[in-house]
Amino acid sequence: MSEDLNFLMVARREKLDRLRARGIEPFAYSYARTHTSVEAVAALGEDVEGSTVSVAGRIVSWRGQGKTAFAHVADMVGRVQLYFRKDEIGDAARAFNEMASRMKTLLTAERRLLQDISHELRSPLNRLGFAVELARSSQ
Repeated sequence: MSEDLNFLMVARREKLDRLRARGIEPFAYSYARTHTSVEAVAALGEDVEGSTVSVAGRIVSWRGQGKTAFAHVADMVGRVQLYFRKDEIGDAARAFNEMASRMKTLLTAERRLLQDISHELRSPLNRLGFAVELARSSQ
């Protein structure tokens, strides 16, 4: 096993140990969903607080607004908006915001790199095309 791969495995195991020390099981094996997103919205109605529901889906958007945060969770049938007070979710919200910020930075850098590569390839190809047209017209 290469030294780099071994270093990576050690780092990942340390990260797993830290998560487990905080009481987080990184590879949870099941989740008891009680409602789809549409059923949850119908069950809660217009009430700010109501029945307890459990939905499963992906967080598809996250917006921090001062001391509050809004998220949309989407499943296979719809979306539900969530509202959080940041003092209630604390570290999780900060960690999510940091992760989202890093992802945005990486995606922006990737997009810029692809634009630069595309530009660098177009310039020589345009020159070659111009040279070919010039050669054809001079014949």
